[in-house]
Amino acid sequence: MSEVSKVNAVAIADIESINGVDADDIESINGVDFVTGFANTYSIHIGNNGGSPDYSYLKVANPSSYNFTSSTGGGITAPGGDSPFSISMWFQQDTFVASPFISKASPSGGGAYREWQMNFHGGKYVFFKLLDTSANYIAIYDTTEDWSALSSGWHHLVLKYGAPSGSAAGAGSGRAGGLARRDSMYYYMDGVRYDNGSTAYPMCWDAGAGVYVPCYSGLRTSAAATVNIGGFNPGSNQTFRGRLDEVSIWSKALTDADVTDIYNSGTPGDLSTSGSLLSWWRMGDNDGGTGTTVTDVMGVGDGDAYEGTTPGWSATSGFDTDVP
Repeated sequence: MSEVSKVNAVAIADIESINGVDADDIESINGVDFVTGFANTYSIHIGNNGGSPDYSYLKVANPSSYNFTSSTGGGITAPGGDSPFSISMWFQQDTFVASPFISKASPSGGGAYREWQMNFHGGKYVFFKLLDTSANYIAIYDTTEDWSALSSGWHHLVLKYGAPSGSAAGAGSGRAGGLARRDSMYYYMDGVRYDNGSTAYPMCWDAGAGVYVPCYSGLRTSAAATVNIGGFNPGSNQTFRGRLDEVSIWSKALTDADVTDIYNSGTPGDLSTSGSLLSWWRMGDNDGGTGTTVTDVMGVGDGDAYEGTTPGWSATSGFDTDVP
């Protein structure tokens, strides 16, 4: 059964009573569970069928809510109109392969169409990539940190894209701010920030500025693309293999202080009162650990389980009680 996370925009944890009844004594409101405090009971375990991948993932509804493109407002970089965003997740990987953690992608012709994606390249290196309409990209590709030796326990990963406005090398050209955008990508592992690995491919000569700048011109979008937690694109033979929990997407570039709060010394906490939180998938805690849908606490895009192109969990995937 789903759970109430807020009442009249007030977080459950901050409510003492309703109509004179103590919050601790309220079990449900209009048939929906009313749960005080914060508890983490469930995660999802996907993609591992006796050591072989089973191609399970979550397909998120309302994918256009995760385009991160805009033409007005703060934090916009000409000409592409990128908007800042961040992704936070807890993971426990069974097998370190080049499997995706999260993506916005879809099949396109003979290959995958991808807008943004994150995976461990070669099963070792954080690779967080944003692509434009010509498949030019900016990315974090950090070959200085080999994460294949991470312990088998739970870990926390944050990806951040700042999409800065203003001038940078190449400002005034058709790719204004390209270097600044590339260099605004960071990641955090278990609360520690890593700045290495900002890259772009290919690079283009800017005659006006006399420097090479990323050919990347701004995030592309497609109505066919979906957000996929634990997969690249529907039907692809690449899937995350392990457990995922407390996955969230933010419509801002998280600060160091934000990440410290979310990491919480290694224990997930309540995010419901956080500003700029776009989506938060608790991986079963809002769904009683049953069914084939993971509810988005923020109500933007629920995630439905798929095995390849078939709706539902595979025989070896689903909710789990191993949590960080």
